[in-house]
Amino acid sequence: MSGAVAQAGQEARLTGTGIHKSFGALPVLNGIDFSLTSNEAVGIIGPNGAGKSTLLGVLVAPPVSRRARSSSTAMT
Repeated sequence: MSGAVAQAGQEARLTGTGIHKSFGALPVLNGIDFSLTSNEAVGIIGPNGAGKSTLLGVLVAPPVSRRARSSSTAMT
């Protein structure tokens, strides 16, 4: 999803930039970028072990160095 941007004319409601996650020396997510707008449905697909659940886990349970921004509130 690298390089994703909001659709023309719509403000991004949730944006993630440069998301990284490792388990020890094993990198699982490496520079994930995304941007979601209101009323947008997105699917995350990939093979087993690709990091789909890890990405969702990072978004809902912030690790120490997380930065996310919604259009109304900044979260760190």
